[in-house]
Amino acid sequence: PTYTNDIPYGVCTAGTSVYVAAGNLWKVDGAIVTPISVSGAKGLYALCVREGIVYAAGWTDASFPSNPKAAVWKIEGTNVSLYKELSTDYSGVYALCAGRDDLYAAGFYRDTDNKYKPVWWHIAGDGTLTEHKRGIDKGAARGICVAAQE
Repeated sequence: PTYTNDIPYGVCTAGTSVYVAAGNLWKVDGAIVTPISVSGAKGLYALCVREGIVYAAGWTDASFPSNPKAAVWKIEGTNVSLYKELSTDYSGVYALCAGRDDLYAAGFYRDTDNKYKPVWWHIAGDGTLTEHKRGIDKGAARGICVAAQE
């Protein structure tokens, strides 16, 4: 996709720290801003917190721009590790949220007709991944929200 100002950015808090994702990732503690290097990431745009741990999502830099993949990274302080690659297709994540033990991500994938189409992913607490491609002409999912279930 084209990198324009319409890409959403992420902000979240974990403890007393604020994390900001706007292509790159930063941790803010009061007046101290610390850039966080995320190996293997081309762009990070979504953040959420699950059980006190920050997760950042976007896409990998694998052979960019030919074949980036949607992915989620686990952030603990300023330590980063790849948590889950979400797709084998050319894809990216614009939104990320947590619900109980699970993570949910939404974004786009490039279909065989070379059109970008919406997709969302469910990452269960045990790491099981389910991909939900939306069968429409074109577009991208720019947000995702999970309602509590009883």
